[in-house]
Amino acid sequence: MTDFILWVQSASNQFLDTLFFTITNLGSPLVLALYVMVVYWCFDKYRGLNLAFILSTSVVLNTGLKELFRIPRPYTYHAGINHLDRITGVGWSFPSGHAQLTASAMVGLYLNFKNRIFAALALVVPILVSFSRIYLGVHTPVDVLCGMAIGAVWAWVVFTLVRRITTSGKTITLLLFCAVQLLFSILFPHHDFIRIAGLCMGFVVGFLLDETYLHFSPVTHPGLKILNALLGCVIAGSVKVALSMVLPDTALATSAEYCLVGITITFLCPWIFSKLNAVILKK
Repeated sequence: MTDFILWVQSASNQFLDTLFFTITNLGSPLVLALYVMVVYWCFDKYRGLNLAFILSTSVVLNTGLKELFRIPRPYTYHAGINHLDRITGVGWSFPSGHAQLTASAMVGLYLNFKNRIFAALALVVPILVSFSRIYLGVHTPVDVLCGMAIGAVWAWVVFTLVRRITTSGKTITLLLFCAVQLLFSILFPHHDFIRIAGLCMGFVVGFLLDETYLHFSPVTHPGLKILNALLGCVIAGSVKVALSMVLPDTALATSAEYCLVGITITFLCPWIFSKLNAVILKK
């Protein structure tokens, strides 16, 4: 497997380094969060909720598998491999988180929207991101192939489960889903588990508040969709930064921080959008 990495890296140059580092960021947590928020705010909140659960549980699954197998990165045992991603290319190697989460995101988008564009993205984007991880020297072909397979299958499993819950009208059942993740984070206090458990809890609480009091529905006007997406990102980002500055660095505080961010995404931002859009559309 290392021979293939060396062969890929033999073509390395500054342009390709920049290109593949950019491509690899399509599977970064920030970009994945943007997928969820844009779908929730601009297209359909039920599909956004479904995608959020696909990605959040995929993160937990990937972290759990990495801790279970504890396979080192290829650059740690082969001196000839260049370690080109020192930001995200750390920790255990199998399965590739970027490959798995990108596959989960793209397959999740396809399952939720069922159109040819997302079908093409579900095929192309995970392959590009996976190849970038090999080029950057942080994963083997086995890491990324297994990551893509796990991510795609997991997306289908969670999509099916969450859709059945939401279409049955028993969305409060999703709190049990969150409770399981919270219990998992207590039993295995990994920082990813703690963050995801809090975020999912906040996401569902905000969603239930919206279903009870607000009944948010995304606008159809393209300009307002863009405005809502930009404004929502600023609000959610500002809340995240403010909370991280105020709250202590403890597991409970981190879980609370991400819970409040989740509520911001699914309730506070839609409430602001509803008020702002109503004013704009009256003019």
